Amino acid sequence: YMVCITDGEDTGSRLSYQDVRDRAAHNPNLTLHIIDIEGTLKDTLPDEPVVTAVDDLERLDEDLGAIVEKKVDLSLTRPAGLPISVPLVNLVPCDKDTIDLVVQGVRNAVGYLEGLTGLRYYPVTTFVTDKLDRRRPKKIPPPDPELFKVISEMLGFLHAVCLTFHSGVYSEDIKGSDWYEPYKGYSQLDKDIRTNLVSLAEFFIPSIYKFLRTGVAHDLQRYYIKGLYSSTNQIVITKESLEYILDILRGIERLDPHIKLSGQYFIREYYSWEPKAISPIIDPWQIYIDDDEYTILTRCIDRQGKWRRDIRSIVKAMAIIIPAVFKLIYRYRAQTGPYTEILEVMHLWGVYSPAGSQEVEKLLSRKDFPYTPAVHGSGKVVLCLDTLRESFQKLQDDQKEWEHTNIADLLLSVIVHEHTHAITTEGIGTGDESIYSQRPRSSGKRTELVSEALAEWAELNYFRNHELLYDLIFTHASCGPPSEWPYAGALFFEQRYTQKTGDEFFRSVLNAFRQDGKQAYRMLIEKPVL
Repeated sequence: YMVCITDGEDTGSRLSYQDVRDRAAHNPNLTLHIIDIEGTLKDTLPDEPVVTAVDDLERLDEDLGAIVEKKVDLSLTRPAGLPISVPLVNLVPCDKDTIDLVVQGVRNAVGYLEGLTGLRYYPVTTFVTDKLDRRRPKKIPPPDPELFKVISEMLGFLHAVCLTFHSGVYSEDIKGSDWYEPYKGYSQLDKDIRTNLVSLAEFFIPSIYKFLRTGVAHDLQRYYIKGLYSSTNQIVITKESLEYILDILRGIERLDPHIKLSGQYFIREYYSWEPKAISPIIDPWQIYIDDDEYTILTRCIDRQGKWRRDIRSIVKAMAIIIPAVFKLIYRYRAQTGPYTEILEVMHLWGVYSPAGSQEVEKLLSRKDFPYTPAVHGSGKVVLCLDTLRESFQKLQDDQKEWEHTNIADLLLSVIVHEHTHAITTEGIGTGDESIYSQRPRSSGKRTELVSEALAEWAELNYFRNHELLYDLIFTHASCGPPSEWPYAGALFFEQRYTQKTGDEFFRSVLNAFRQDGKQAYRMLIEKPVL
C-alpha cells in the first residue's frame, strides 16, 4: 500500500501527482491511496482518484487492518493534529523511550526551524548509532596568559563605575553639597530609574569577582527588573543589567554631556600607569577588540594614564568594554573549566552529512544497513547515543546543578543543531526566494564557519530560557576566535539578537549562504573581532 498525503499544494515535491500514479501503475499488486487533508483536490483536479481524508483513511484502515495489529488512528484526520512524519533508523538497539525522545525531538526541531528560517523542511532521515569511530575530540585552544589579567582590568573599570553610584556615595540629601554638581544630571532622571541604577550597581559590586572565578552570578532575585531580561540565564542577566546601567548613563549624557563623575572610588589606584598619552593598561587589550574600538578607548584616557571622568568618555568606554569582557569571560571559562572536557567532544554527539557523504555511507555499510531509495538522494543526520550519554553522565558527576536535568534536553540540543545544517542545505524556499539551495558543496574554513555559526546559534536561541544548556552552548561557542573555532560565529548572531535584530540577520545570512557561501561569510564577519 502506498499512501500519498497532501494539502493540495503541488509545490513541495519534485514529483507530480501523475508521477506518483504512473509509478504505482507499474506495480499491479500495489494499492494507491491519495489522502487530501484539505478536501480541495476534487475541485482542482477532478480527474484524479482522490477522496477526502476521512473517507480514505477509513478505507485504508480496512485494507491495513488485515496485515497490521495497530490500525490507523482516525484522530489524525484533523489537520491541526497531524504530526510531522519522522524517518528514523536505529543502527544500534534502542528502547522505545529513546526512539520516542528522538522522534519528538525532531518534531519539535522541525517546527522551530521552519519558523526561524522561513523554509519548508521535510526532515532527512535520522540515524541513531553508538559513536563515530572516525572522528576525534577537538582540542580547546589553551588560555592566553594575559587573558585573566585583561578580564580583571575590564571588570575593574566597570566595578569603579558601579561604585560611583553606590547608595552610600550618592543619595537625595547631597543637594547643596560638593557632591551635587557631578550628579545634577542624575538627579533629573525619573525616580524609578535612579532607584534601579543604584540597585543594579550595588548588585554588580559583590558579584563581580565571584562571577569571574566561577561564572555564577550573585543571587539576582532582589535585583530582578521585570521585562528587562531576554533570558533566565544568570550570566545573561548580569550582562543586561550592566547594559541597563549604560543606558541610564547615556540618559545623563543627553541631559548634560559635560558632567564628570567624581568620588574617591572612581579614582582607584589599581591601574598602574606612566605619564604618556596611551595607558599601558589597555595595550594588551588590543588583540581582543578591533582597531576602531581600541582607538576610542585610548581617547577615554588622559595624559596621566587615568580614565577620563567625563560622562561622554565613560559611556564610550562602557559600550566597548561590556560586550568585550563577557566574550572573554566565556572564552576563559571554556579554556579553564568547568566544561573543558565536555566541550572537546560536543561535536561527536551528532553529525549532518549531505547527500553522497562517504563518511555516513561507510557507517551504514559497517552497520549492514541496506541502501534504499528512501535515503539515497538526501542528507542524513546521525545521533551518537553512547558518546552523548557519557558526556551527560560526566556533567551530572562533575556539576551538581546537572543532577536534576534530563538527557532529553541534551539530545534535543543535538537534534536542533544537526537538523539546522540539514534545513540550511535541503530546506525549500517560498515566495520569491529560490526553491532549493544553490550554494556550492565546497568545503573550507569559511564555509565551515558560516555553517557552524548558523547551527550553533539556532541551538543557542532554542534554549535561551534553559539556564544550564544556554550556558553550555554559549561556552562552547566561546572557546576561541572564529579563525580557530568556527562555532564562535554564533556570537555574531547573538550580539545582533541583543540589539533586537538577531532573527532577521540570521535569516539574511542563511539565505545568502544557500546561494553564495562567500557572500554569507562577508556578511557575518563585516565587523569581526570576538
